[in-house]
Amino acid sequence: MVETTCPICGTTFETEHVLSMSQYGMRLDLKPLGFTKAPLPLGVCPNCHFVQYTDSLSDEETADLKSYVESDEYKSFVKDNSSYFLLGKIFEHEGRDPKTLAHIYLQASWQVEDQPEKYQSYLALVEKNLETYLGETKDQDNEWVAAQLLLGEIMRLQGKFDDAQKQFESIKDNDKFKDELLNDMISFELDLIKSKDQTPQEIPGN
Repeated sequence: MVETTCPICGTTFETEHVLSMSQYGMRLDLKPLGFTKAPLPLGVCPNCHFVQYTDSLSDEETADLKSYVESDEYKSFVKDNSSYFLLGKIFEHEGRDPKTLAHIYLQASWQVEDQPEKYQSYLALVEKNLETYLGETKDQDNEWVAAQLLLGEIMRLQGKFDDAQKQFESIKDNDKFKDELLNDMISFELDLIKSKDQTPQEIPGN
């Protein structure tokens, strides 16, 4: 535990800091497996509930974020949502790009796996932002490939099996997915979809 001071309201509090971890695998939804915290803990101020994602804020940024965390909108999210969900709302306020938002809400979903209704609502936010990102990007780079795979996985986790199957069928013949590992992942996903399995699964052979 380390002591930190909230840049918004000045409250001093303790937050968890991970010094070391060991990863041995990964799930299809990108959650790392092993002796690790996933997602990494974030400090949340016990007073104003600002999520301390950076140690460097300008005076202008501080004033803007102070106004937001004191708003009724932000306060409405505080009671029943996870730290990464709150960070997603802060990032939305800041106008962050959809790929970043998808990644934050994805990590938020890992925090609430034992709360089915909330888990599904967070996954829907991941899907929404992935679709926005994929609709806007023109470069079929590694990040595009990862987003395409993740979109199908998020659909599967929501039990949207028809949509998930269409997603994987639409990419499986693309040259970008001819790598053996990616091809095996798609085949595994299609098998899970066929059996109507929407549980988190480890990447095969990972």
